[in-house]
Amino acid sequence: MKILGRTFGFALITVISAGFLCDVQPALADSYVFTSFRYPGTNISGASGINNSGQVVGFGAEPPGISADPVGFLYYAGSFTPILFPGSTSTYATGVNNSGVIVGNSTAGAFIGAFIESGSTYTPLGSPGFANGINNFGQIVGSAGTQGYFYDGSLFHTIDVPGSTSTIAQGINNAGKIVGSYSLGGKNYGFLDEAGIFSSISVPGAQSTFALGINNLGEIVGYFTDQHGYHGFVDVGGVFHIFDVPDAISLPEASVTIAAGINDDGEIAGSWASAAAGKEYAFVATPVPEPSTLGLVGTGLLVLARSVRRKWLY
Repeated sequence: MKILGRTFGFALITVISAGFLCDVQPALADSYVFTSFRYPGTNISGASGINNSGQVVGFGAEPPGISADPVGFLYYAGSFTPILFPGSTSTYATGVNNSGVIVGNSTAGAFIGAFIESGSTYTPLGSPGFANGINNFGQIVGSAGTQGYFYDGSLFHTIDVPGSTSTIAQGINNAGKIVGSYSLGGKNYGFLDEAGIFSSISVPGAQSTFALGINNLGEIVGYFTDQHGYHGFVDVGGVFHIFDVPDAISLPEASVTIAAGINDDGEIAGSWASAAAGKEYAFVATPVPEPSTLGLVGTGLLVLARSVRRKWLY
């Protein structure tokens, strides 16, 4: 009886300990369900941000893309709402927070510059450059020339990765953590800025790495380049999960997948290129959940219980 008790107790501790050990590992999805879409009437579309409600912002255009008068959009539940600054002939929607407030940029027409859109009301940001991301407090990040910036609601603050030749701030979460990319020695790297302390982000084996979005769990998305093309990634505490939209892999020359934004449910918005020339799609990637830690522990306990029952029976 004592031997059996000690055996069961040790095994129980082992199972529970294993459960806790599993719980502290990064929660990376094994796979995703991809939903692709394009803004109506366009051959090129890209998504640049997603909030916790699943609202996606981006742009639609015709080849050659950015020089062909794009229209920004808000996409939700299969429907599109155009985002076009009044008097602008070229608008990009680049970020959206949980309140549905959108930031973007007008690059041609009566107004050129960054803007905020809320409830169909457009307000110039007064930024010296481009706006790229917004958090739930209305704090905005972007870039101007070779420098990134952080806008706290009233003042603009410069962001420069030490030693870099150029810095672009792309995304910000509610804790004020900022991600982006910088150039150094002819190569590009991602960065994480935590209250002025910079950490470099580089996918192992990549030629260049670009960080584009961060959620409130600190999960970072972006893309990297190698000899095979462009690939999306999710960075959770320095552990990288690499993925490509399946249809993008059909490209004969290279694969093109760009992850641009991630919400707190791990849903990712971005863009991918098809094998057909001049076509680019926006996408939302919904993670397929891994088995829960509690489920694994429960299974282990069930196995132990059956084992103990056998010992008692025999």
